[in-house]
Amino acid sequence: MFKISSKLAIGVVSLACGSVFAGVDTSKNIIIHADLGGTGHEVLLDSSRDLVYVAIPLANEIAVVSSITGEVLDRVFVGPSPRGMDLSHDGQRAYIALNQAASVVSLDLDTYELEEYVVGDLIGSSLTWDVVETSPGRVFASANPYSSGFARIVQINIETKTVTGAASGRIIRASPTFHKDPTGEFLYVGESFSPNSLYKLDLNQPSAPIILEDNHGSVSGTTHGVVSPDGSRIYLAGSQVLRTDSFLLAGQVGGGRKALTSDGGTLFTALGSRIILYNTQTFLPVETIELPNNTSVSDIKLFDDDSGYVYLSGSTLTLNVPSRCPYDFVADNQLDFNDINAFINLFAAGSPDVDLNKDGTLDFFDISTFIQAITMGCE
Repeated sequence: MFKISSKLAIGVVSLACGSVFAGVDTSKNIIIHADLGGTGHEVLLDSSRDLVYVAIPLANEIAVVSSITGEVLDRVFVGPSPRGMDLSHDGQRAYIALNQAASVVSLDLDTYELEEYVVGDLIGSSLTWDVVETSPGRVFASANPYSSGFARIVQINIETKTVTGAASGRIIRASPTFHKDPTGEFLYVGESFSPNSLYKLDLNQPSAPIILEDNHGSVSGTTHGVVSPDGSRIYLAGSQVLRTDSFLLAGQVGGGRKALTSDGGTLFTALGSRIILYNTQTFLPVETIELPNNTSVSDIKLFDDDSGYVYLSGSTLTLNVPSRCPYDFVADNQLDFNDINAFINLFAAGSPDVDLNKDGTLDFFDISTFIQAITMGCE
């Protein structure tokens, strides 16, 4: 029981709720909703710059969003209908698949200069869909003509600017999406024809041939998934957890978009208006995060340090991020009168949240600490 040294008005304020995963306490995180001005397709995180990039196909642009404040800082025209994206290994550029241009562009993240790599002749379609860099300067691309054409997987040598075939020259043409193996040994490709297909490419060979594929009709949700940090499992959107050495079932979790913590111990599964966290050893749910009504998550990503996450729903990017303000009691990422009022109410209620010096007593020293924080403002 906390001791209170003075009587103030009694009240209660709700603080942002959160979790502890991968050893990181996110219970004091805040929620920010950013209006992108158009429907997003995919999210790309840039931790070194504290930025989030969102591909907005109908606007032919990438929205650049602060991962600290949620502010849309810039909009970069990149070409027709940007879709899949990936960050280069050195973090200096983003590779972007242009769905109406038969090409991949490299966007310099400091200057926003573009360099184009035309892939249409070998890929077989102008509808470039996804892109991934598997090692420095080795980039793979896919295309999505679906049933109206044919397409293949290609790879681009960024240094020589040459395009060559991959994936054993197989026709893979229905929303082919890449799932990167963190070990760098393999690359997985999911295809959305019914039934879905899943392919494993060997990156140790120059031509990156297919060395494993699913038994026809045995997998689902292959166009969205994530590979475990050790490369031993792939978690698919259709609820299956597969062993990557055989594509045999290792377990099952709820269906939805997937993201893993850096240690691989917690799986985020976003479906509809909720995110469910699973223990990856037991495959049992450990927490449910309720989202606003009418939410439909199309992409979810965790920050590299597991300090929070972002998810995309239509034209809204939602960020769950640490507050920049040490005593932001109303979780709006600023210190003002509302925080002063909340502090007073919490202090009067004897809440340990305002025992700022952690001495077990609510007194003048906590008030003094709070006043200093208000004076200094946010980071």
